[in-house]
Amino acid sequence: MRNLILSAFFLAFLTPVAYGAGNAEIGACSGSASAGAGYPELPIPVAQLRQRVLSLKDRFFPDLKGLDPRIEVFQGGTDFLRANLRPWTAFLPADRREYLLQVNQALLADPPPPLALDAILVHELTHLRDYRGMSPPRLVWFGLKYFLFPITAYERQTDENALKLGQACGLIAYRRWLYAHEQGAALVAKRRDYYTPEEILAWLRSNR
Repeated sequence: MRNLILSAFFLAFLTPVAYGAGNAEIGACSGSASAGAGYPELPIPVAQLRQRVLSLKDRFFPDLKGLDPRIEVFQGGTDFLRANLRPWTAFLPADRREYLLQVNQALLADPPPPLALDAILVHELTHLRDYRGMSPPRLVWFGLKYFLFPITAYERQTDENALKLGQACGLIAYRRWLYAHEQGAALVAKRRDYYTPEEILAWLRSNR
C-alpha cells in the first residue's frame, strides 16, 4: 500500500525462489475467496496480526532477522496497511530505527481472506526490507520522492517482488477485496499504482 514517511524534517532483496506458474495455478487464482473467513476471532487481535507478520518475515525475509516492526492501528483514510518508520529515527543507522506496520481498524474488523492478508503483508514487508537497506541520506531522499512524485513504478516493483515469492493468488484476492472497499479517485489510484487482478494473471502467464 502507499507509505508516508513524514515529519518536520522528513516528508513523508528478495530470497531467490522459483516462481513459474502452471495452468492449474492460474485457474485457481481466477476464483475468489470469502472475505473474513478463516479467522478464529474478529476483529483480528493485534497480537494475532503481529504473529502473522513475524511468521511471514521469518519465512520470506531471512535478511530481516532481528527486525520486529511495531504494529500500530489507525482509523479512516483510503489506506489499509502502511509500512513506515518513526520519522525521527530515519536519520539513525538502520538497526536503530523504529520500523512500523500501520493497519487500518477497518481491515481488522472486516479483513480480506487469509491468503490475501498474507500477500499484502509480504508486500509491506518488502517495503520494510527496502527501508532497512537504505542509508539515512538515501532514505530521506526516498521519502521526499515518494511523497512528491508518482509512486507507480516503485509500488508495482514491490508487487512483483511479492509475486516472485508466490503471492499471486493472494494479491488477486486482496485487490478484489480492496476494490470493494474503495471508490472514486482512491479506487482509480489503486488500480493505477498497483497490479490489478487481470495484470497479475497476465504476469503469471508470462512467467510460466
